[in-house]
Amino acid sequence: MDCREAQALIVPFIEGKLTDEQTETFIQHIENCTDCYDELEVYYIVMVGVKQLDEDEHMLVDFKGDLKKYISYKKEQIAKKHSRSTRLKLGGVAVFILLLCAGGFAWYNVYSHPDITARYIGNISSAVNVDLHSPSGETKSFITRNARDYFINNSFDMPLRRIQTVDEEGT
Repeated sequence: MDCREAQALIVPFIEGKLTDEQTETFIQHIENCTDCYDELEVYYIVMVGVKQLDEDEHMLVDFKGDLKKYISYKKEQIAKKHSRSTRLKLGGVAVFILLLCAGGFAWYNVYSHPDITARYIGNISSAVNVDLHSPSGETKSFITRNARDYFINNSFDMPLRRIQTVDEEGT
């Protein structure tokens, strides 16, 4: 950033209207350029002084100290955002590695031990009441259910039926 660009960003910096990237490059420039820092000081004193006069506040203020505090505050905000984004990136990478390891472990076990895998799949399919051997994965049921069994005259009625076994069908 050159001095013209920095001087154009002085007022938006004081008003807090710069993006994080603009603020970071602006602060880096004013820390290395005394002319731009002096210009920033003058604008800061004038803008804050006029604001105090408009609000009828007449108190003694350390403008230079306040400007230094404001700059350090902005630097801390940027540093916190950088550390937050770094932590999020590292967390995302850790979750990705964890999922990759879990997927690799599952893949290895499925292809290395098909007998155990088949037993687990059978247990899970019976627990969730799904027949994996049927072509559409239909739900297993021992009771025949028809829509007319439940809705009689547009009201819900739960039928009480006995489950017929194979021995009872012939009688």
